[in-house]
Amino acid sequence: MVESATQPTVQVVNSLSDIYLDVEGSLKSVHEVRYSNLCQRFKNFYGEKPSFYVRAPGRVNIIGEHIDYCGYSVLPAAIEQDFIIAYIPTDDESITINNIDKDLYPTEVISTDPFQKFKDSAHWLNYFLCGYKAVLALDSPLKGKVAKPRGMKILIESLVPAAAGLSSSSAFCVCTAIATLHVNGIIDQVDQATLANLVISAERMAGTACGGMD
Repeated sequence: MVESATQPTVQVVNSLSDIYLDVEGSLKSVHEVRYSNLCQRFKNFYGEKPSFYVRAPGRVNIIGEHIDYCGYSVLPAAIEQDFIIAYIPTDDESITINNIDKDLYPTEVISTDPFQKFKDSAHWLNYFLCGYKAVLALDSPLKGKVAKPRGMKILIESLVPAAAGLSSSSAFCVCTAIATLHVNGIIDQVDQATLANLVISAERMAGTACGGMD
Protein backbone atom coordinates (compact mmCIF):
# COMPACT_ATOMS: atom_id res chain seq x y z
CA MET A 1 0.00 0.00 0.00
CA VAL A 2 1.14 3.53 -0.78
CA GLU A 3 0.92 5.95 2.16
CA SER A 4 -1.24 9.00 1.43
CA ALA A 5 -0.13 11.64 3.94
CA THR A 6 0.07 15.08 2.29
CA GLN A 7 0.24 13.61 -1.19
CA PRO A 8 -0.31 15.90 -4.19
CA THR A 9 -2.84 15.32 -6.94
CA VAL A 10 -1.78 14.30 -10.44
CA GLN A 11 0.16 17.09 -12.11
CA VAL A 12 -1.23 18.72 -15.25
CA VAL A 13 1.37 20.55 -17.35
CA ASN A 14 1.44 22.56 -20.57
CA SER A 15 4.99 21.95 -21.79
CA LEU A 16 7.21 18.95 -22.48
CA SER A 17 9.97 20.75 -20.58
CA ASP A 18 7.90 20.19 -17.42
CA ILE A 19 8.22 16.43 -17.97
CA TYR A 20 11.48 15.62 -19.72
CA LEU A 21 15.05 16.71 -19.09
CA ASP A 22 16.71 18.45 -22.01
CA VAL A 23 19.83 16.30 -22.34
CA GLU A 24 22.03 17.57 -25.16
CA GLY A 25 19.06 19.00 -27.01
CA SER A 26 16.88 15.90 -26.63
CA LEU A 27 13.78 17.97 -25.89
CA LYS A 28 13.61 19.12 -29.51
CA SER A 29 15.45 16.31 -31.27
CA VAL A 30 13.70 13.40 -29.50
CA HIS A 31 10.64 14.32 -27.45
CA GLU A 32 9.09 17.05 -29.62
CA VAL A 33 9.58 14.86 -32.69
CA ARG A 34 7.95 11.90 -30.95
CA TYR A 35 4.88 13.86 -29.87
CA SER A 36 4.59 15.47 -33.28
CA ASN A 37 4.62 12.03 -34.91
CA LEU A 38 2.05 10.76 -32.41
CA CYS A 39 -0.17 13.76 -33.17
CA GLN A 40 0.00 13.03 -36.90
CA ARG A 41 -0.71 9.33 -36.38
CA PHE A 42 -3.72 10.26 -34.25
CA LYS A 43 -4.98 12.49 -37.05
CA ASN A 44 -4.54 9.63 -39.51
CA PHE A 45 -6.71 7.40 -37.31
CA TYR A 46 -9.42 9.86 -36.32
CA GLY A 47 -9.29 12.79 -38.75
CA GLU A 48 -8.41 15.34 -36.05
CA LYS A 49 -5.62 16.14 -33.65
CA PRO A 50 -5.63 14.91 -30.02
CA SER A 51 -6.76 17.35 -27.37
CA PHE A 52 -4.66 15.89 -24.54
CA TYR A 53 -1.75 13.58 -23.81
CA VAL A 54 -1.33 11.45 -20.71
CA ARG A 55 1.91 9.68 -19.77
CA ALA A 56 3.17 7.25 -17.17
CA PRO A 57 6.81 6.15 -16.99
CA GLY A 58 8.17 2.66 -16.59
CA ARG A 59 10.28 1.95 -13.53
CA VAL A 60 13.33 0.09 -12.31
CA ASN A 61 13.70 -1.24 -8.80
CA ILE A 62 16.81 -0.50 -6.77
CA ILE A 63 16.02 -2.24 -3.47
CA GLY A 64 13.26 -4.61 -2.34
CA GLU A 65 12.19 -6.74 -5.30
CA HIS A 66 8.62 -8.10 -4.98
CA ILE A 67 8.22 -7.38 -1.25
CA ASP A 68 5.92 -4.40 -1.75
CA TYR A 69 3.04 -6.84 -2.30
CA CYS A 70 3.28 -7.59 1.42
CA GLY A 71 3.50 -3.98 2.55
CA TYR A 72 7.28 -3.71 2.90
CA SER A 73 9.31 -0.73 1.72
CA VAL A 74 10.98 -0.65 -1.70
CA LEU A 75 13.07 1.88 -3.60
CA PRO A 76 11.99 2.19 -7.25
CA ALA A 77 12.97 4.87 -9.74
CA ALA A 78 11.08 6.12 -12.78
CA ILE A 79 12.76 5.79 -16.16
CA GLU A 80 12.48 8.06 -19.18
CA GLN A 81 10.78 5.39 -21.31
CA ASP A 82 7.06 5.92 -20.90
CA PHE A 83 3.55 4.95 -21.91
CA ILE A 84 1.50 7.65 -23.65
CA ILE A 85 -2.22 7.97 -24.32
CA ALA A 86 -3.29 10.68 -26.76
CA TYR A 87 -7.01 11.32 -26.65
CA ILE A 88 -10.01 13.47 -27.44
CA PRO A 89 -13.22 13.47 -25.36
CA THR A 90 -16.47 12.42 -27.04
CA ASP A 91 -20.10 12.70 -26.00
CA ASP A 92 -21.14 9.19 -27.00
CA GLU A 93 -21.09 6.10 -24.79
CA SER A 94 -18.11 4.37 -26.34
CA ILE A 95 -14.33 4.36 -26.06
CA THR A 96 -12.31 3.66 -29.19
CA ILE A 97 -8.76 2.44 -28.56
CA ASN A 98 -6.06 2.25 -31.21
CA ASN A 99 -2.36 1.53 -30.89
CA ILE A 100 0.58 2.74 -32.95
CA ASP A 101 1.34 -0.96 -33.48
CA LYS A 102 -2.03 -1.70 -35.07
CA ASP A 103 -0.97 -5.12 -36.38
CA LEU A 104 -0.20 -6.44 -32.90
CA TYR A 105 -2.97 -4.49 -31.16
CA PRO A 106 -6.01 -4.08 -33.45
CA THR A 107 -8.75 -1.51 -32.81
CA GLU A 108 -11.00 -2.10 -29.81
CA VAL A 109 -14.29 -0.33 -29.10
CA ILE A 110 -15.83 -0.70 -25.66
CA SER A 111 -18.70 0.95 -23.81
CA THR A 112 -18.26 3.54 -21.08
CA ASP A 113 -19.87 1.17 -18.55
CA PRO A 114 -17.41 0.96 -15.61
CA PHE A 115 -18.83 -2.42 -14.56
CA GLN A 116 -18.29 -4.27 -17.81
CA LYS A 117 -16.53 -7.61 -17.53
CA PHE A 118 -12.85 -8.20 -18.14
CA LYS A 119 -11.91 -9.99 -21.33
CA ASP A 120 -11.13 -13.70 -21.25
CA SER A 121 -7.50 -14.80 -20.71
CA ALA A 122 -4.67 -12.25 -20.66
CA HIS A 123 -6.11 -9.83 -23.20
CA TRP A 124 -4.22 -6.54 -23.36
CA LEU A 125 -7.50 -4.62 -23.08
CA ASN A 126 -7.82 -5.79 -19.47
CA TYR A 127 -5.06 -3.37 -18.48
CA PHE A 128 -7.11 -0.51 -19.87
CA LEU A 129 -10.14 -1.78 -17.98
CA CYS A 130 -8.09 -1.95 -14.77
CA GLY A 131 -7.26 1.75 -14.93
CA TYR A 132 -10.80 2.63 -15.96
CA LYS A 133 -12.41 0.61 -13.18
CA ALA A 134 -9.93 1.97 -10.62
CA VAL A 135 -11.49 5.40 -11.06
CA LEU A 136 -15.14 4.62 -11.75
CA ALA A 137 -16.01 1.17 -10.37
CA LEU A 138 -14.32 0.76 -6.99
CA ASP A 139 -15.63 1.76 -3.58
CA SER A 140 -13.50 4.88 -3.09
CA PRO A 141 -13.69 8.64 -2.49
CA LEU A 142 -14.42 8.96 -6.22
CA LYS A 143 -17.55 6.82 -6.08
CA GLY A 144 -20.62 8.65 -7.34
CA LYS A 145 -18.72 11.69 -8.62
CA VAL A 146 -19.31 10.80 -12.28
CA ALA A 147 -22.96 10.25 -13.19
CA LYS A 148 -22.30 9.58 -16.87
CA PRO A 149 -18.73 8.72 -17.97
CA ARG A 150 -17.58 10.49 -21.12
CA GLY A 151 -16.40 8.64 -24.20
CA MET A 152 -12.92 8.91 -25.68
CA LYS A 153 -10.98 8.33 -28.85
CA ILE A 154 -7.55 7.05 -27.87
CA LEU A 155 -4.20 6.33 -29.50
CA ILE A 156 -1.55 4.49 -27.51
CA GLU A 157 2.21 4.58 -27.90
CA SER A 158 4.64 2.97 -25.47
CA LEU A 159 8.42 2.85 -25.22
CA VAL A 160 8.29 0.66 -22.09
CA PRO A 161 9.23 -2.86 -23.22
CA ALA A 162 6.64 -5.49 -22.36
CA ALA A 163 7.63 -8.40 -20.09
CA ALA A 164 10.96 -6.75 -19.25
CA GLY A 165 10.41 -6.13 -15.53
CA LEU A 166 9.82 -2.40 -16.08
CA SER A 167 6.12 -2.36 -15.12
CA SER A 168 4.75 -1.78 -18.61
CA SER A 169 1.34 -3.14 -17.60
CA SER A 170 1.16 -0.87 -14.56
CA ALA A 171 2.20 2.13 -16.68
CA PHE A 172 -0.74 1.25 -18.96
CA CYS A 173 -3.14 1.04 -16.00
CA VAL A 174 -1.94 4.29 -14.44
CA CYS A 175 -2.08 6.13 -17.75
CA THR A 176 -5.65 4.92 -18.31
CA ALA A 177 -6.69 5.93 -14.80
CA ILE A 178 -5.30 9.44 -15.26
CA ALA A 179 -7.01 9.81 -18.64
CA THR A 180 -10.28 8.66 -17.05
CA LEU A 181 -9.92 11.20 -14.25
CA HIS A 182 -9.08 13.98 -16.68
CA VAL A 183 -11.82 13.38 -19.25
CA ASN A 184 -14.44 13.24 -16.48
CA GLY A 185 -13.25 16.42 -14.77
CA ILE A 186 -12.17 14.89 -11.47
CA ILE A 187 -8.39 14.82 -11.79
CA ASP A 188 -8.03 17.26 -8.89
CA GLN A 189 -10.23 15.22 -6.55
CA VAL A 190 -7.88 12.38 -5.65
CA ASP A 191 -4.28 12.42 -4.44
CA GLN A 192 -1.54 10.38 -6.07
CA ALA A 193 -1.23 7.82 -3.27
CA THR A 194 -4.96 7.11 -3.18
CA LEU A 195 -4.97 6.74 -6.96
CA ALA A 196 -2.02 4.34 -6.79
CA ASN A 197 -3.84 2.16 -4.26
CA LEU A 198 -6.98 2.13 -6.41
CA VAL A 199 -5.00 1.06 -9.47
CA ILE A 200 -3.28 -1.69 -7.43
CA SER A 201 -6.67 -3.04 -6.35
CA ALA A 202 -8.07 -2.92 -9.87
CA GLU A 203 -5.03 -4.55 -11.46
CA ARG A 204 -5.20 -7.39 -8.96
CA MET A 205 -8.81 -7.94 -10.04
CA ALA A 206 -7.41 -8.85 -13.46
CA GLY A 207 -5.01 -11.34 -11.91
CA THR A 208 -1.79 -9.32 -11.87
CA ALA A 209 0.36 -9.57 -8.72
CA CYS A 210 1.30 -5.89 -8.54
CA GLY A 211 2.24 -3.60 -5.70
CA GLY A 212 2.93 0.02 -4.88
CA MET A 213 6.36 -0.10 -6.49
CA ASP A 214 4.76 -0.75 -9.89
